[in-house]
Amino acid sequence: MIKYPYVVEAVAVPEFTEVSSEYTITSTHSPVRPRIVMSDGRMVGLDDGEVKEEVIGSQYLTLASTTYLILPKDAGDYQIEITGEQDGVYTLEVEELTQDNTQQVVVEIVASTTATMQASLSVTDDGYGNLLSDLDGDGEIDEEWTPQGELVNSSPEQATYTYDDLRNTIAKIDSRFIKRYLDRFAAKASKYHDQIERHKRYARLEQLFLKLLDRKLEFLTRKGRIDESIGNDLSVIINYLRKK
Repeated sequence: MIKYPYVVEAVAVPEFTEVSSEYTITSTHSPVRPRIVMSDGRMVGLDDGEVKEEVIGSQYLTLASTTYLILPKDAGDYQIEITGEQDGVYTLEVEELTQDNTQQVVVEIVASTTATMQASLSVTDDGYGNLLSDLDGDGEIDEEWTPQGELVNSSPEQATYTYDDLRNTIAKIDSRFIKRYLDRFAAKASKYHDQIERHKRYARLEQLFLKLLDRKLEFLTRKGRIDESIGNDLSVIINYLRKK
């Protein structure tokens, strides 16, 4: 059992904690509500407002707007189910934790959500399936994401964005310092995007600065340094540019 892990960007196990098995750590950052449903119906997470930890060795943890579901790796087949709570963007990550305290990210997805969104991702002995998202609650799949965060398909109404949209939205942030800080990452990503035709390494550099920008944005939004609506708008734009 993992006792009271220290949580920052990910769940880290203190040196004094003894890990007796391998675990998977599923985490989501708002505005969604995740849970794990085993093939036999047992749950880990919230069910009608009640915390369920029905799998031996499982844990449900929350920190600010991030939720963690911890499950022994050998627990069996299950589904990660995600319910949207408002319009915006959320992050889904699954990490595998070994007995020697090493962590490997096996699922990393930044996806859209709505107040009616229902999404699921199947986990079996064969590995991790794609994330299937029904954004409008009509029972039809609107978006499908690979575990690596690549968009397989999406509804035709998906908006398009440019780096001008990104930098104009950053300009709406009240704090002059934060505005300039984030705009540096956006400017670097835009610069390398414009040079992709010269050499493929510029595409990797563009993705690097977009990823850094996304992480800084998530941290500042979680700390309340950026208005949540602006943070959500920026996340949508960054996600689009990363998958473009």
